[in-house]
Amino acid sequence: MATPVHLLRRLTIALLVASLFLTACGAPTPKAGGDTPPDQPATPGELYVESVDILIMESFPVQISVLVKGQLPNACTEIDQIRQGDDLENNAFWIEITIVSSTDDACIEILAPFEESIPLDVYGLPAGTYTVTVNDVMTATFTLDVDNVL
Repeated sequence: MATPVHLLRRLTIALLVASLFLTACGAPTPKAGGDTPPDQPATPGELYVESVDILIMESFPVQISVLVKGQLPNACTEIDQIRQGDDLENNAFWIEITIVSSTDDACIEILAPFEESIPLDVYGLPAGTYTVTVNDVMTATFTLDVDNVL
């Protein structure tokens, strides 16, 4: 029969071993690029815009798309939303691309390329030079030589 001292010693050893396991495992911590623990919603990470090109289709009225190329922070990140708007008083368009990272998968932290073609609503615009800004980091311009109406 075990004495109370032996039981206390065994209990102390068991608690010490359990605390070592819990300390070694720890709670997951957020990583750069928007990764969050699974019990929290995914948040946008950082999108790297490398180039913005204007594609002008040979048609009339002219159709224009913005080709955005860049890198996502890892393979578990994808484009979430593409929003756009304009400030036609200043001949300007803006595009905002947001991303979201999946927290269910283990990800290799390596950049993943992306390419998005985004059509602009340019029908009815007067002749002039226009600026397109993507994610407040990169701009490109295009010129309409004539009013873009039939």
